[in-house]
Amino acid sequence: MSSSRSTALAGLGIILLLTGSTAHAAFEEGIGVQIPVIVNLYPGCGTTEAEAKKAVEETNKLLKQAGFKLVVVKVNKPPAGDGGDDGSDGGTAKDGKFTRGERDKIRTFGGKELKKLKNEKGIKLSFGKEPDAGTGTYGLSIHRNPTIVLRESTAAEGGAVDTGKTIAHELGHVLTLGEEHKVEDINNDSDFDDPNEKADGGGHSYDPNHIMHEDGKGTKLTKAQIEEMKKNKYKHGKCSVQWDRAHPAKKIKLQYGATTDARGDHLALTPTATGMFDIDRVVLTSLAETDHLGGDFCNIDVQFTVAGVLAPGECFGGRYALGFDSDADPTTGEPYSTYEGIDRIVNLYASLGGLDDIIIPIEPVPLDIVPIPPDVIPPDLPVFCLGELVVRGEVVDLHSGAVTPLPETPVAVVDLEFDAAEGATQAATSFLAKVPKCLLGLSAPEVPVVAVSSGPTPITPWIQEPPFAVAAPPDIVIVPFEVELDHTDDLVFDRQRWLDDPDLVTFGNGVPEPGALYDVEISGLQPDGPYTLHVNDTAVLTGMLDPAGHAGVSFIFPADLPDTEIHFLTAQDMTGEFAYGITCPRTVVGDLNGDNRVDAVDLSILAGNWLDGVR
Repeated sequence: MSSSRSTALAGLGIILLLTGSTAHAAFEEGIGVQIPVIVNLYPGCGTTEAEAKKAVEETNKLLKQAGFKLVVVKVNKPPAGDGGDDGSDGGTAKDGKFTRGERDKIRTFGGKELKKLKNEKGIKLSFGKEPDAGTGTYGLSIHRNPTIVLRESTAAEGGAVDTGKTIAHELGHVLTLGEEHKVEDINNDSDFDDPNEKADGGGHSYDPNHIMHEDGKGTKLTKAQIEEMKKNKYKHGKCSVQWDRAHPAKKIKLQYGATTDARGDHLALTPTATGMFDIDRVVLTSLAETDHLGGDFCNIDVQFTVAGVLAPGECFGGRYALGFDSDADPTTGEPYSTYEGIDRIVNLYASLGGLDDIIIPIEPVPLDIVPIPPDVIPPDLPVFCLGELVVRGEVVDLHSGAVTPLPETPVAVVDLEFDAAEGATQAATSFLAKVPKCLLGLSAPEVPVVAVSSGPTPITPWIQEPPFAVAAPPDIVIVPFEVELDHTDDLVFDRQRWLDDPDLVTFGNGVPEPGALYDVEISGLQPDGPYTLHVNDTAVLTGMLDPAGHAGVSFIFPADLPDTEIHFLTAQDMTGEFAYGITCPRTVVGDLNGDNRVDAVDLSILAGNWLDGVR
């Protein structure tokens, strides 16, 4: 350290201590994400409702470091019908031992159950006897799919504590902590922000102390892991945010719409890319507005997932579209698919190599011939089916005819099913895009949306790499890439979805004083019914709601909880619905690095700021 900086540090340290300087680091917003959870207890799982809830409490002890909490809102024991445990894929019906085919149906069942919740989002925990029949796997999950399949750990394995670790690990995969994500300190240098820090090939951490280690028994998350998880907070949870220092947290105004479709209810028109047009799940998420500067509220985040994965060597072209009835009036738009009144269409065109031309033989060739045999296309006419799956996007205004490319290029990703024993297996394909709301003309509070996957005409397509080496032979015709309406599902994009959530309001600056009264106001729950108020997972108050579903109450804040960190507030009624909020952390005067204490590190930051002209 230079002598001038050392002198400044000493002098400023005295000033800071004597004057109680109120210098602060830049404010970093605090966030609490509470995720509704539906639990299904399948036959043979051996898990009770109390055990499942206890496991979730153990999960929450681990997730708190990332600002997440799970809230059980419903338990099915057993689930309606077979819930997917129907003997598919060589399994036995209702034995709790799940084959891959049964897991696919369990996930469809889970997505449809979540859609029945008031805000249509959450996580599904499906307990079975053997999540992966014939193996000892603790749990399995697929990227971006909200249903986790697992078993309870035995007492010898660690019981509820161990089951909680399994849930946390699998939720990490659901929130995309997987293959090629920054999750681990490979170089053992504690530099978790190093862009070279990656997961192993199975999407797991190298460090056994981490939640994402392959055995799923760790307890720690890195900063990079936490930031990655938070990217998907709006898809699954109810979110509270403290926007500004010394102000109570507020719920985020979320816009949302989702649908889950059955797998295997669509047969591809061509033998290639089986399932690539079979709609699996569509999710639309956005913010209505922000109460602070910045924020990605002008776009809709789109996830369009299909149940298929391209095999090596397959040729492919497809379109994935969303038709918006922007004003919710079927008389003002155009017919699209089987729907009336569509005003805007978002098209996502996908092809290998980004090509828009398909080479089709005039004389049909057998559909099982891959690749095209030499007697159909001469060897000197290069045909390529390999390469990166490229996606481009556009918004079509059906009133004016204007076609506007999406400002940000969409991407296609392979969603993996993760299992500690077997690593990662390709399970689905998701097309991800950001669509500017200003291009959609949205005016209705609830906007009907039709999701359409479209495949090529029922002749095997072959994609040719330009520039063409030779002219096409006479028995080959090169036609523009065309698709036909093929497979549809529908949903509603609710632009006021946050209004469906009950309210939990705190007062003043939102900071509790341990051992003292803390005031909250609850509204939007079941009228004239009982409720329980929790701090984290500890019940601190029970009471009755008035005829409007409202309660204004005070409770003694637990004396053993520090007021320098965020705590979850959850008021839940007898239906399972809950109001949500967070406490705000106490501001520590002079804390410049956010560790809730003042020490030499803060003095060094202050000195550096002073010498650099930052006041």
